[in-house]
Amino acid sequence: MSVQKVSDAMITALNASKLTGTVEDACFPATLPAISGANLTNLPASGKQIMEYTSDPAINTNPADGLGTLWLNKTSGELFCCTDATANANVWANVGEGTGEVSPGYDVDYLVVAGGGAGTTSGTSMMSAGGGGGGLRTSTAGGSGGGGSSESQMRMTGGTVYAITVGGGGSSDSENGTNSSIIGGAVNLASVGGGAAAVNPPSVAANSGGSGGGGYSADDMSGGSGTANQGYDGGDGITSGSRYPTAGGGGAGEVGHSFNVHNNTDGGAGKQVNIDGNNYYFSGGGGGASHSPATPASGGIGGGGKGMSYTTSATGSPGGSAITSDADIHGGTNTGGGAGGTTWYYSSGSNGGSGCVILRIPTAKYTGTRTGSPTVSTSGSDTILTYTGTGTYTA
Repeated sequence: MSVQKVSDAMITALNASKLTGTVEDACFPATLPAISGANLTNLPASGKQIMEYTSDPAINTNPADGLGTLWLNKTSGELFCCTDATANANVWANVGEGTGEVSPGYDVDYLVVAGGGAGTTSGTSMMSAGGGGGGLRTSTAGGSGGGGSSESQMRMTGGTVYAITVGGGGSSDSENGTNSSIIGGAVNLASVGGGAAAVNPPSVAANSGGSGGGGYSADDMSGGSGTANQGYDGGDGITSGSRYPTAGGGGAGEVGHSFNVHNNTDGGAGKQVNIDGNNYYFSGGGGGASHSPATPASGGIGGGGKGMSYTTSATGSPGGSAITSDADIHGGTNTGGGAGGTTWYYSSGSNGGSGCVILRIPTAKYTGTRTGSPTVSTSGSDTILTYTGTGTYTA
């Protein structure tokens, strides 16, 4: 097909018959015809502009445009979108490559149990009372140790790392258990280690602690004091001038037993806490040592160590219904139980039980970012983290 050259005559004729301007005017008109927007898609529905600042938004930014407001931190390059415009509780999702969501956080239930107090040191020939149970603090129903009320839930903030410390039990005479704690952001929670038991010879008084250590009868020594809202006092030595029996250590749920009052020297009962659906007891006091024919003392329910009887080496029962079942002369592992009282016939010593930290987190908020190998389980709509050693959780 041949191409015909457009002549000047043809252009003149076209202008005369069809157009009022030049060919350029016809191809590139100054005014476009009206266009319907019905077929335009994938455009921002709100039409809101991106607000530029040199910092991140805060939970109390309260944007006037509400949901969908976009906030650009032009210093870091991170972009946030307001996904919850509740007054002073905004949530800003990071929509860029960053991970720093800005939100008011979420509430978590907790149990913090410290290590239990010691009885005697291994390799020595001493007689001891029962060690005190570790301090117990919790936000769950039923209250904390020492008759304290349940504490407020802990507010965790997104992106914050919370350090978990689990205290060990006392392992030599006069040695208290170690504190357990949760620390991070605005949170600083700590439970106090249980008080060590009184021993003889030589006469060493009971220590105060989360719950107090039991007193020694030879010198009418009083039991150690418990910490308010964490545990009870240890029992007192008898006042008749007899050397035996020694008193029980205090527990999170009850004072340590004194022979004059209870006719036994059992460790004080621990506290039942149903944070994980198991209704375990924690922080039982250790039972005191006795002299035959006195009945050997039992450890307080919740991991308290059992007491021994002089001359026969008979023993009471360790405190049961606990998260572990290995309480013996020693307090139970991860129960916060106090050590049982020992006699001169037994030189292996008695240690307090280690503590634990348990978090109950709404599963919808659970990040899964943790260290320290806590046991992970679920109960209803919540995820349970049980720490038996040091670790972290990132909200």
